[in-house]
Amino acid sequence: MALPEDLVEALLRALRDDPRRLAALRALLLEGSGQEPPWDRLARTQEEMGAALRDLARAQVRTEANVAALAERVGQLAEAQRRTEERLEALTARVDQLAARVDDLTVRLEALTARVDQL
Repeated sequence: MALPEDLVEALLRALRDDPRRLAALRALLLEGSGQEPPWDRLARTQEEMGAALRDLARAQVRTEANVAALAERVGQLAEAQRRTEERLEALTARVDQLAARVDDLTVRLEALTARVDQL
């Protein structure tokens, strides 16, 4: 059942001028309906979305902090790997020197053994 337009306009003017009448009309319209008014549903949904957005913002801040910590740790690990590779190269060079020394000593030992055999 539709109300005449002039009646609707008069009601809106009266309600606009008196918030108590608006509240009374709201209560009257909702009385017995058992339904939440759409504006309350909208307000509740907006509050829930606001809370969800705040939760997401906090999660984003935590994630950014975790990413920064991980990036720092990756940098530390890269530096540790670089130092380890330098030590490995130094050890490899030392092993090569020792191998050359062993080869030199082996040649000398063979020469001494040959000389002993001659005597």
